[in-house]
Amino acid sequence: MDEWVAEFNYRPAACQKAYRLVVIRKNLHVRDKQGRLIDDYRYFFYITNDRDHSAAEIVFSANDRCNQENLHAQLKGGVRALTAPVKNLLSNLTYMVMTALAWNLKAWYAVMLPEGRGRQAAA
Repeated sequence: MDEWVAEFNYRPAACQKAYRLVVIRKNLHVRDKQGRLIDDYRYFFYITNDRDHSAAEIVFSANDRCNQENLHAQLKGGVRALTAPVKNLLSNLTYMVMTALAWNLKAWYAVMLPEGRGRQAAA
């Protein structure tokens, strides 16, 4: 696998100022049992306003952030802790209100317990 890095100024049509665009071209060698078949080129674009760091540092920081985004995506998809159960906004709001009320009831019941049953004495 070969990599080339280039950078240049880029100003989108709707923007007043120019940004720094870092481009990586990766040559992925596709092989089979007999040897190289084709060269597959992939391009990755990073747009930033950071002009203090080198192009390689920008790529490494973006890759670290992407790894965190992958972790969040896996948590969201696997555990389903961050998803709402229904598809429209009003139902999701109702679900969140019910969840908040249940949490508050649990907290109030914990406060109402006698001192020896799970509640510490206030000092």
